[in-house]
Amino acid sequence: MNFKQIILICIISLWGSTLLAQFNIEKFSNPQKYGWQNLQERQLGRDQITSHQKLLQIYEMKKIPAWRNMMQAGIMPGWGQFNTNDYTKGQVFLGIELILIGSSYYYFDQASEKYDLYKNSTYIGDIKQYYNDASTFNGYAQGLLAVASLVWIYNLYDVYNSTEEYNANLWNSILKEYDSDKIQVSLHPLGFEVKF
Repeated sequence: MNFKQIILICIISLWGSTLLAQFNIEKFSNPQKYGWQNLQERQLGRDQITSHQKLLQIYEMKKIPAWRNMMQAGIMPGWGQFNTNDYTKGQVFLGIELILIGSSYYYFDQASEKYDLYKNSTYIGDIKQYYNDASTFNGYAQGLLAVASLVWIYNLYDVYNSTEEYNANLWNSILKEYDSDKIQVSLHPLGFEVKF
């Protein structure tokens, strides 16, 4: 053994002994620091932790990730609201988007038709009229498309909030289901009571 190894062993021994001197088994194993007064309360606490771990696994399987729901709502407005069981809001978003995009397409088609007439027209009065009509319809089409984009963006914002609310309510409903599944029996001086 060389000198460096001896020094290293001494340092490790001193460090280990100081750690052992600081460790207090009484303080570590004291159940009262968790609010338990006896072993039954400690066992009850352990059972609650175990049951909550099982409920957490159920929650993790049923919860909806916000990013996935937002992606689905980005593909089709209202889809995210349908996932969170908010059917009315989902139908409203889907309906508004379909109306706005359909109207925008209609006005774009009208603008294209008037523009084709403008290109093929030879009379100066018709040229001005067709050009003005094409510009007006094109403005309507772009305005409706801009409004549809704003509704689409608001849809994504709403889906995020709806998903967070759904997940919070999901945890509460899982806890409520778990508590309602228990049968509670308590003994009183005059008899016993059963709660379902």
